[in-house]
Amino acid sequence: MYYIFSGLLIYVFFLSIITKKNKVLSEILGLVLLTFFTVALGLRYGVGIDYFSYENSFNIHYNTFTYEPLYSLLMYIIKLYFDKFYYLTFIMLFLTNLFIYLGLKKRKIEGIYILLALFIYFSNTAMTFINLMRQGLAVAIFFYASTYITEKKFKKYLAFILLGAGFHYSILLLLPLYFFKFKFTKRRYLISVIICYVLVYTKAALKLINYVASKIPMYSHYYNSHFFRNDEISILSFGVLLNIVVILTLLLVKENKNLEHSNDVNYYLIGTLFNVMSLSTFIFDRIGMYFFVFGISGIPILLMSIKRRKLRNILFMFVFFAIAIYFSQVYLMITESSSLYYRSIFSK
Repeated sequence: MYYIFSGLLIYVFFLSIITKKNKVLSEILGLVLLTFFTVALGLRYGVGIDYFSYENSFNIHYNTFTYEPLYSLLMYIIKLYFDKFYYLTFIMLFLTNLFIYLGLKKRKIEGIYILLALFIYFSNTAMTFINLMRQGLAVAIFFYASTYITEKKFKKYLAFILLGAGFHYSILLLLPLYFFKFKFTKRRYLISVIICYVLVYTKAALKLINYVASKIPMYSHYYNSHFFRNDEISILSFGVLLNIVVILTLLLVKENKNLEHSNDVNYYLIGTLFNVMSLSTFIFDRIGMYFFVFGISGIPILLMSIKRRKLRNILFMFVFFAIAIYFSQVYLMITESSSLYYRSIFSK
């Protein structure tokens, strides 16, 4: 199925290149792409590490309300009236993709750039969300809600943060973000990347996350767990290096100095730093995904800032092929025994 996914991505991409001056057609193609992946991944079966754990809770613990309130309520209603787990997976992914799409539209990412944003999203982030269903929806809600930070509308930001907490409490950690401003220069970002790699290589990152976990109640159960005992750390992860190369290239050629004040760009830079730190333990990604998701808006924003048309087109192709290479490496070599091997509910 991933071959079909990749074929569809490439087909839509080249079709959009041909019609890139037609924003209406690009919007239609974007909606087709969004709909296809929502249906295909929403009706998955056994895909994702936690799939059967969620399914077991749906069948046995649906009336215990042990999860966050909105997720527990949704699970209870679906179990009571439909008794089909795939209703839950589909609705959760539909809501997730809806908030992602609305967040892109609110940022006025349109035309061929919304197609690029969706390429980035479905090649990486969306695949993570099928493993982390509840937190994935919370991340998507934060992606949408963060526009109210720029607009300085705290009440609306607070409302959406509380909505997200109904599906995963970790989003509450981002409430103070409204009051903080981040600004990365190229030099500051490069130094931060080097520091993160040093922390991973020296295993200081493991000690740091272990200490942080001990101080945050919702993550305290990870304290001194086996997740923080990683004896085989590889700092040369292809996917992580590819992210760093892409974003550094765009930062070097960007022509709008005001982008240093762009929340989307700065949040994505923070996300890539968490991505580096995740080489020591995946727990960093559980926090970092709230920022890493901004690649779907940050990268198009950086590209749109380039005034030289030829250079912009070259970098657009560079980003697309980087995505294609990453997708091929991660998903087209998956064996049937892998938790990410695609199956639909119709192939049970």
